[in-house]
Amino acid sequence: MSVHGVLNYLSPLDKWEEIKPYEISGRVAPGQPKNNFEFTPHDVIIHDARQSPLLNNLEENGFEWATHVTEESLETETSISKHIKEMEAFIKQHLRADMVKTFQYQIRKRVFDVQDPRVRPPSNFVHVGEYMSLRRYGHSAHGMIDVSRAGAEARIRFSFPDEAERILDGRYRLLSLWRPLFSPLEDYPLAVCDANSVEDSDLVESDYIYPNFESESLLVKQSERHKWFYLPGQNKDELLIITNYDSRTQQCVPHCGFELPKSAKSVRLRESIEIKVVVFNKTENQ
Repeated sequence: MSVHGVLNYLSPLDKWEEIKPYEISGRVAPGQPKNNFEFTPHDVIIHDARQSPLLNNLEENGFEWATHVTEESLETETSISKHIKEMEAFIKQHLRADMVKTFQYQIRKRVFDVQDPRVRPPSNFVHVGEYMSLRRYGHSAHGMIDVSRAGAEARIRFSFPDEAERILDGRYRLLSLWRPLFSPLEDYPLAVCDANSVEDSDLVESDYIYPNFESESLLVKQSERHKWFYLPGQNKDELLIITNYDSRTQQCVPHCGFELPKSAKSVRLRESIEIKVVVFNKTENQ
């Protein structure tokens, strides 16, 4: 069934016409704010995707839930590395891609462990990509999910310098592969917005500045056109695939975690993993 949820959108301020939103990772000069973000909460209807099966299409809507069974616990680096390899193979076959490469992953938990740098709390604002303190696959690093055209190209050149020209010459997609770490998920699920309901005027380019890398992502202004969906009781084997950027269609999918209406029963707090991949096809029409 549909539910009401509160989503935090970028505040509709005149200053965004002259000043880009930004966030700085690492040290800043005395008196320099680390970011200038301002958000406004909006109550929105979030529809039950289980009751809208025809909507579940990555090419049309920018997202889909696909069945993928994994035996990995996802509790250790070894297990996560094995899972990343199986996800690359699955996405390559599922999307008939010529190449799939992982560049980041992120573990999120409502119960935050400050001793574990891999773990962050769930996001609580509407975005297409965001700052995340996470693991660059194979290396410890800070990074972000780049979704504007300039940001997507910068990410590919930064993460895959030896193959960048080949990737940029075909169709490339930056996708998020998201699933809960247990079944079913009944706390703070992920809401996704139908790409067809998003206009360019809803998107605001934002700078993300790191000690060794600068990029550009997108924040989102509220619109009554936006159509939001979630998967009630999402299971671990129900993989959510989200388009952050598609060079052919220019699609992008705003998404955001949200609080479900209060329930009388006690539920396990959210734990999830998100894997970031570049999906490459040799030609744009694939």
